[in-house]
Amino acid sequence: MRLTVIWTLLWASVIWPGTNAANPEIRQILPRSQDTVHVSWPNGPSTSQKLGGNNWPSFGTGGGNQLHLRFSNGFVIFSAGDAITLRQSYNFATGTKLSLRGSDSAIVDSSGKFLCGEGGSVTLSISCESPSWTFLSSGSLKHDSTGSCLAPSGSSAFGREDVSDLVLSSDCAQWKCWEFWTDPLKPPGFKTGFKIAGAASSFSVAGSTNRFSLRVQNEDGAFEGFRESLSGPDGTLSNLVVVRSRDNKAFPHKISYVEHIAWGKNMFIRPDPDDDDWSAEWNAFFSTGDMFYFEYDTTGGDVCEPSTAKFTGYNSGGSFCRSTNSGLDDNLLDVGGVGSTLVRQLGATDHRSLKDVYANLPGAALSVTADLTCGSSAPTTYTLSSSSTQLGLVRAGHTVVQVTASGLQFIDSSGLGYCTTEDEPTNQNCAMSFGEGSNNPCPESHPSCIGFVSGSSWGKCRKECKDEFWVEVDVWADSVALNVKGTAVSVCTGTVNVQVDDESENSIASASGDIANLNVPLRFERRGSIFGSVDVTAASSVSVTSTVGTVLFQPSLGDFLVEVPTSTPKCSYSKCGEILYKIPVTLSNQDIMNSHPVRLTLSRKFPIREGSISRGGNTGAEITGLSIMLFDDSGQPSGIPVQISKNWHSGSNAAYWAGWDGSWWSGNVYVNLPPDTSISLSFALSYEKYGGVPGWSHAQLSIVGYSDRWLWEEAALGTGGENICFDPLGSHTRATITDVRVKLFDGSWKENVGGGDFSLLYFDETGRMIYPKSVESTIWSSGPCFSNSTITSVTDDEKVTSRVEVSGSRTNDFVRVFLKVRHEAIEDVSFSRLSFFQVAAETYNYNNLPEEYVVGSGSTVSDTIARTCTGVTSKASDKMYYEGGIYREEMTGDGPWFLSMVKNQADADVAYVDNAMVVGDRGLVVREFKAKIGGVELTRPSWSLLCDKIEFGTTASVNTMKKGDYWEAKMEFLVLPRQVDYGTAQENSDSASLDDLATMSEWQRVREQATRGSLKVTGGDGVVVESEYPIGLKGVLGQVRFSVSGGRSLGYVPIVIAGLQTAKRGSGVDLWKRDASDETGNWSQTSSQATLGESSNYYQANWDRESQTFELVFNVEMRDETGTEFNFGTDPGTWTTSPTATPTPNPTLSPTTRPSMSPTTRPSMSPTTRPSTSPTTRPSMSPTTTPPPTLEPTSNPTSAQSPQPTLSPITPRPSNVPTTPSPVIPSNPPSKSHLIKATLGFSVSKDEWDSSVRDAFKVSVSRSLGVGKEDVVILSVREAGLRRMTKA
Repeated sequence: MRLTVIWTLLWASVIWPGTNAANPEIRQILPRSQDTVHVSWPNGPSTSQKLGGNNWPSFGTGGGNQLHLRFSNGFVIFSAGDAITLRQSYNFATGTKLSLRGSDSAIVDSSGKFLCGEGGSVTLSISCESPSWTFLSSGSLKHDSTGSCLAPSGSSAFGREDVSDLVLSSDCAQWKCWEFWTDPLKPPGFKTGFKIAGAASSFSVAGSTNRFSLRVQNEDGAFEGFRESLSGPDGTLSNLVVVRSRDNKAFPHKISYVEHIAWGKNMFIRPDPDDDDWSAEWNAFFSTGDMFYFEYDTTGGDVCEPSTAKFTGYNSGGSFCRSTNSGLDDNLLDVGGVGSTLVRQLGATDHRSLKDVYANLPGAALSVTADLTCGSSAPTTYTLSSSSTQLGLVRAGHTVVQVTASGLQFIDSSGLGYCTTEDEPTNQNCAMSFGEGSNNPCPESHPSCIGFVSGSSWGKCRKECKDEFWVEVDVWADSVALNVKGTAVSVCTGTVNVQVDDESENSIASASGDIANLNVPLRFERRGSIFGSVDVTAASSVSVTSTVGTVLFQPSLGDFLVEVPTSTPKCSYSKCGEILYKIPVTLSNQDIMNSHPVRLTLSRKFPIREGSISRGGNTGAEITGLSIMLFDDSGQPSGIPVQISKNWHSGSNAAYWAGWDGSWWSGNVYVNLPPDTSISLSFALSYEKYGGVPGWSHAQLSIVGYSDRWLWEEAALGTGGENICFDPLGSHTRATITDVRVKLFDGSWKENVGGGDFSLLYFDETGRMIYPKSVESTIWSSGPCFSNSTITSVTDDEKVTSRVEVSGSRTNDFVRVFLKVRHEAIEDVSFSRLSFFQVAAETYNYNNLPEEYVVGSGSTVSDTIARTCTGVTSKASDKMYYEGGIYREEMTGDGPWFLSMVKNQADADVAYVDNAMVVGDRGLVVREFKAKIGGVELTRPSWSLLCDKIEFGTTASVNTMKKGDYWEAKMEFLVLPRQVDYGTAQENSDSASLDDLATMSEWQRVREQATRGSLKVTGGDGVVVESEYPIGLKGVLGQVRFSVSGGRSLGYVPIVIAGLQTAKRGSGVDLWKRDASDETGNWSQTSSQATLGESSNYYQANWDRESQTFELVFNVEMRDETGTEFNFGTDPGTWTTSPTATPTPNPTLSPTTRPSMSPTTRPSMSPTTRPSTSPTTRPSMSPTTTPPPTLEPTSNPTSAQSPQPTLSPITPRPSNVPTTPSPVIPSNPPSKSHLIKATLGFSVSKDEWDSSVRDAFKVSVSRSLGVGKEDVVILSVREAGLRRMTKA
């Protein structure tokens, strides 16, 4: 398998200013934007082999092309092992696929073997001394090191059954006809077309259908046979038209397919089977000497002509009309190829954009060799090969990324391993393995008896090679740990040597280990401007202790793991109630001179690699909706980012998955401790409810154990199963929204009604699908009050960028996911089809049979449309833009627009009273919209109805976007209970909003979300309103006052207060609330939501790495029809200012990165299986399996490439709130100016002093002096011996 992976990361050591203190402030240890780990798939979501099913078009030629010897009637290279021959091919699908690699002019096959010409013979091998070849202008293929040319051995008549070996010949002039077949319609010798050399014959029956023939010549006017059928990678190519080259006019009759050019001159063509003989018409249309070429059909039922009305990109049968760019295969780094290296770049760079990272990160190479003695064989040197590599994504996020490359083998110079699996050559029957007894045992040479069933069948004897090897890579913000590992080896003895070299082949690091139990670690760190290897056995200056959890330090990884105790609460798949479980930890830095990073993982059964530790017991149903936070020593949310990575998938082979399958979860943290400091924190676990209200969780769900297709994300409202899942790369489904499930608040798993797609679906003007690349998905904040994630990408042709922000929130009514989608043209672009967003995706759409669609704007209904067809995922013409359906029409009204897909008829006879696995209804609200298409500003979206799917695109007359054009929408994706199950949700939730909606019809509930979410937020003095729904504000003064009008909202509304200098609430600081109709003027505190004897388990704190400020997130019900007033700060009765009468401007939709306000995901018919106490897997066609229901999820929670640049810099921000800081709450600045001279010890080198460090220093000084940051002026910076002194 060929796969390219580049771990794109930016390292920086955070060294905070200020005097050493035993207890540093939280902000002193927090990560900066440079301390963010980035993972990017630079050239598409994965290699074409990794992309699921028929949802993706074939990628070019599928990883290579046939290498033809012209004038041989279609002889091409075939391979068997390392041996290669030249023989007849019959279509494009046969023959060995080869490609010319641009980096070194090597010709390689799909497994990475080289075409070699050593010693005059030509073979395929894992290594060559001289693998380079050159196509001469004459057409000869020259072996660069020898100067000889590729040729068949001896003479060949090129008959149908002839087979010839290949050699190097000094006679390059004779063999000047080598050419790759790259375009199915343009075979070698005929790339510019076919020249007519004689009239067409009359139709005659051959086999069961008609055909006719005519004489043709090649583009040079010579007769040239070509015995292959014109075909694509699957061996077929039909529904063609013939185009006359001189005027580009199409012959009016359709061609079924082209068989071949036989006997050097006669082309045999099959017409449409229903056609009468039109050979005379052909001869009248074409003249001798005319050139013609084939194109895809432009008539009738086939819709593969891009200008055809309602072009979809698929033919009438639902298959792709065109293959896509072959660059995904052709231009990748060979991370999976034989003879390739698993590490291509390694080092440190200060560049921020991915493009610059790839351009500036130093080259590197990983070499793993073994000097082994196996049995009685002579000592032999073996090399670790990655020809069958499977790559698994264990953890992914802003804090740590962990990747495994498994299925590796040690092979010798001939490509053979030290052991192989083989059957006993005499086919001997067996009843037991060698040494187990006397009942028909296997011989010692083939000791394993396989398949014996007593009284039923004999077994067969086999010699098995079970040894497996893999490489693990853990990437933190400041370091990379690389481990080469293997299963126990008994057949060989010897040493394995691991070395990483730089691009000049100088050793960066090396280590060795025993093959018997292979574990060779290397670790690299960046400290300041120095990057290099570190001693994995050195003692750490940092310590972590816990009075509840068990702590393990793993030297080879440089991280601390805190395992929860077995008494840690669990949930089963029933009502879980409210739990807030804390695990205190103390982090200490004993180094009195230097700050040090702490890499910390809270774990429940997360696999360990060093030492031993008592484990915290199996996970339960809580894994589906788990939230993990860090509280400070006062019991308040600290804002320290926690990356949640989890898994509930099991594989059959421990080495294949490198031991990372199974059920586990982890909370991962990266902080920096100043010198000689210690800080006490507590991990806080929240499950179903947080502050008495179901919490929201969005996390990476590892699918190691389910598949090797990388990334999956899962989100849930409470616990008891997932509610929405995401496949950001599309590698399973080519749909970014996958499994979607209704919430009935009963704690049990529900049926999947998934799909949707916020990725740009773009077919260019030729009808070719252009896939996204440079895809980066980051969950900045997981919850439990409000999540935030961003997904960014650019199209493969680098013409359109996409940025999507997803959020979900704590509430008690129904699943509501907030989406902000922006696609922007960065170059002029022409398209044959363009979809900006789909509800129910054409590649992922299950249990979605709405009885009707009700569409409207505000409170007005514009369309009620009965569903008349069922498309599911069929892409046949009548299942897409069907006859009589809505097609690229502009919506009416001024918004917000609502689209309800209700009265779901899937499993219509299944009600909750009989079966908890029920489906739900879906709806969409387009809250805000703006676009510029073709340079024209638009205020209303355009939509289409694709049988049973909804799509947003352009109006029918528009097929271009100019540079600077964009499409932008702010939406709410809804999952609601059906009418038959509504009472269950209402009873279980105790939701006032569900009570409000109880008497309404299904579509009216969707409309109610549209109207009740139309909030108007008025900010008081100094308050900036960033968003009105969800509410996002920033106060530039100490207190934040605002009012909300618009009636009673649905559920709990998220409110984000941003730009704060601290997450810690001072005495009396809270979000205060008062109904506008309350004449008594009584204010209530949001802290009344706190439960379990806690004082702070009702809000969430986030740290914005970009602005270096905090935000606090609250969720409130607004039940007063006349409006609600809010104050954030101390008791509002002591305030003197009030909100301004003029509302602040509506928020813009410009993309901002933040950890709040974004959604999450989970698949069914996609990579996820569901955890349940009994291992029941959900039949939902997605890589998600359900986690075990009771106390342990078993198999089902939702359940790289070459350096291709991204076009925009990485922007890691937690929420879309302003980035300029506001003072600590409350603030009491001095009344007059003072000039202060301060001398503080500051351990940074001169080259580390930059604007971000300068700003951090100013913040520290301003805190110490009780002034604003803007009041601090740095007068000078100077060096003072070994200690740098900064003077302000």
